[in-house]
Amino acid sequence: MKPRMFTALARTLCLWVIIEPLPALAQVDRCAGEEAQLAREQAELPALDLTPPLHRQVVCISLETLSDFSKRMRAHLSRCPGSPHAAMAATWHGLRQAHAAQFRRHHCRRHW
Repeated sequence: MKPRMFTALARTLCLWVIIEPLPALAQVDRCAGEEAQLAREQAELPALDLTPPLHRQVVCISLETLSDFSKRMRAHLSRCPGSPHAAMAATWHGLRQAHAAQFRRHHCRRHW
């Protein structure tokens, strides 16, 4: 093998070794950012008060907010299975189903 070919091959290999892990590192950064954002959003979620007297509009908005958060959590966990939020995946899945049932029960409509 000629020295020039070896040098070109070595450069290509070095670039590949440097560039190859970059998408994985970007994914880790994105997951960490999403985890922090979800933690902030979870702390600000509305309490669902279903005790009479019910204010249907407030109940519907709360249910919609909780349902949307559940969807974002599910999407995050599909992209970042090693997330600390993964321990709560089953709980959020059950809550999402319960919120959907209550959404229908209270005759709520989506407001986009």
